[in-house]
Amino acid sequence: MDFKQELEGKALEESIRDNRVELKAIKTAVKELTEECNASKRNIDTVKVELDKKQDERKQSMQNQMAHLDDDELLEDDEAPQEIIDEEELALLQRMKELKKAYRSAYSQLKNSKHQVSLIQQSIDQAKSQLVGQFEQWYDDCFDAAAAEAGN
Repeated sequence: MDFKQELEGKALEESIRDNRVELKAIKTAVKELTEECNASKRNIDTVKVELDKKQDERKQSMQNQMAHLDDDELLEDDEAPQEIIDEEELALLQRMKELKKAYRSAYSQLKNSKHQVSLIQQSIDQAKSQLVGQFEQWYDDCFDAAAAEAGN
């Protein structure tokens, strides 16, 4: 008489084992996605620093141009300097957009994977609880009956 050989006990044990295998695989994916998100964030921060530096240079250049113009020239729209971004700044802006898109995608996948981890863990916990309950019932049925027979 072995509980693990019973149909219900065997099915719950297999369910727990299968869920653990799946949980391990998803946790590995969570780790990889977390690393990907962190790398994307570092890249975004690096590009942001470069972009801020480039924008500060452009603003400083604009201020220098404005300082050299006299008031009459500022009143005429055609003569006033206009802000123009260069190719390098445009490339940085495009790179930032791509990095943010990649980050959002990885973060979304990470969030979904963490949700799956939670669901699988709940399933494992529920199966364990059922397994313990069924084992206790089986134990009571087997050994209470054996004790009753021995007492007669």
